[in-house]
Amino acid sequence: MALIDNDIELKKHNSSITKQLSVPSIQSFLADAETKYIIPAVGRAQFNATVAAKPTIVVGSNAETLLLALQKASVNFAIAEYANFGAVSIDDSGLFVRKSDSKAPASDKKVMALREQSMSAGYDAIELAVDFLEEHISDFPVYAASDEHIENRSRFINSSREFPQKLPVNPTLFASIKSIISKVEDDYIVTVLGDDLDGQLRTKIRNKSLTELDKELLRMIRKAVGSIAIAEAIPYRLVSFDGTGSYVRSETVGGISGNVENRSPAEIQRMQVTMNKLVTDGESDLERLRLWLNKHTTEYNTYTPSTMAVLNQVNESTDGAVYFL
Repeated sequence: MALIDNDIELKKHNSSITKQLSVPSIQSFLADAETKYIIPAVGRAQFNATVAAKPTIVVGSNAETLLLALQKASVNFAIAEYANFGAVSIDDSGLFVRKSDSKAPASDKKVMALREQSMSAGYDAIELAVDFLEEHISDFPVYAASDEHIENRSRFINSSREFPQKLPVNPTLFASIKSIISKVEDDYIVTVLGDDLDGQLRTKIRNKSLTELDKELLRMIRKAVGSIAIAEAIPYRLVSFDGTGSYVRSETVGGISGNVENRSPAEIQRMQVTMNKLVTDGESDLERLRLWLNKHTTEYNTYTPSTMAVLNQVNESTDGAVYFL
């Protein structure tokens, strides 16, 4: 028994798959998808429990919804990993590209598009699975007792859907900047909230016990975190690192003029303008957060009004806006 057991399940989650592509053909890529993406997200215990329950899962149940989301993630991540190798065969004499009279290998541009779309669909599905687990956590006690549950709800922003709407963050981007979000929260938000209120609010997020006032506070926190996290992510997403050095990120597909796709990083000057705007927005939202908390010390008695020096003079206007002079 596995997450994907047969070709019907395979095609169910990706209609572009033909009868010629079977589960054994991509078994190693399905295993990679489970190891690299699915198990780290939901935990090995919940993964094993879901696979073991497949024969008895009731149609329409929450268990089936979770299974379908994990299967969709598995298939799409596997296709993304397979895309680079699907037309390549290996034998004792070397590497070859498959070709026939009726079929030719997909262009590099098509392969890149397939890989990107499949990765995006995979991250969409895995975020959906995690959010579903959290929303129906009483039905999944194995997950509720896992370290992955704690990790998945350890931040003030725990999914792409929780980002402020002004910031276009999708599940793929969110997955790559989670560590940056955690760092921003530690560096900026804990300083404003204080350790006690910070810990209390994070516990309420995990326990789903937020009050309406807590939710208002959380919305303000997310505005500040979102802007600053994106600003801090920009330099890292422009540059890649490996054992041979550091490089500016760029994607190039070679070939004839009709089969070329080039993506170069934005100019540093333009990105600097964007970063400055995001940081300014974040600092404004931090100050609004501080002023809001100072007005609600009765409700949050563990919060100590901040006496931190502010470099910019701030005027609190009647319309609630914050102006830097």
